[in-house]
Amino acid sequence: SFLNQSMHQLFFLDSLDVTSSSSILITGATGLVGRKLVEHLGHTLPGVALHVLTRAPEQASRFGTGVKEFGWSPGNGHLDEAALEDVGCVVHLAGAPVAQRWTSNAKAAIR
Repeated sequence: SFLNQSMHQLFFLDSLDVTSSSSILITGATGLVGRKLVEHLGHTLPGVALHVLTRAPEQASRFGTGVKEFGWSPGNGHLDEAALEDVGCVVHLAGAPVAQRWTSNAKAAIR
C-alpha cells in the first residue's frame, strides 16, 4: 500500500541494519506517526523486538504482543534503562502535540 511504501522511504527501512537479536527503540509511539510506525514495523520485521518509551507504561496493552513498553519521564530525567538493552536503532518521534492552541505557555513549554 501507499502508506507502507511511504513508511519504508521515510524511515529508510530498506537500509536498516538490525538483526533479530537487536531491538528498535521508539519515542513518540503513541502519536499519529508513531502508532503507524509501530504497527508497520511489527508486520515487516516480525523477529525484531520493539521497545517503546512512554510516559504511561501502565497502558502496556495498547500495542499488543511483541512490543515492550518502558517508562520515561523527560521532565524529571527518569528513563527505564532496560529499554536500552540490545538496541540497534532509535527512532525519536516524541514532541509536543501539534493539535493545540499556540499560547505563550505552549510555546514556552517546547523551547
